[in-house]
Amino acid sequence: MEQVLNRVDRNQAFIKFLIFFLVTIVLTVAAIFVNYKLPSKENTRLREQAAVQRQSDAGELRFLAIMKEAVDLQDSIKDGGMQTGSIKTQLDNAMDNLYRISKSDNSIYGQLNKVIYDKIQEVEQKKISIQQVNKDIQAKYSSLQIELQNCQKALSEKPVTTP
Repeated sequence: MEQVLNRVDRNQAFIKFLIFFLVTIVLTVAAIFVNYKLPSKENTRLREQAAVQRQSDAGELRFLAIMKEAVDLQDSIKDGGMQTGSIKTQLDNAMDNLYRISKSDNSIYGQLNKVIYDKIQEVEQKKISIQQVNKDIQAKYSSLQIELQNCQKALSEKPVTTP
């Protein structure tokens, strides 16, 4: 058989082709691997974040429902009504639940819940003090009415003298 004159050039060209072919295949396989592997990790991380967000939203909805109940109970407390004791018990239970929820969450929502809880407590204390002031005013009013009646009675019993 005859020897081909450009055998060395052809072998070099084949080796170059083979190297470039393998590099291209490796790059393509790496790109496909990265394209499928990274999104799955990112999807897993995003699913975890979404689950945490859903849990946080559920906690906020629970806090909101209990807060609305507590505010409604505060509004329904009347001066010395028959149901004030049971309403006060329900209000105390709702406030305990709000306190537990606000202390269990350290996120920005938890801090907001703590501020809301503190403000509801302040409103409750102010309502109690207003009720006490109203009772004091009623007592003072009653005593002044009695004193006025006594003064009118004493004045009506005193004879009128003409100069």
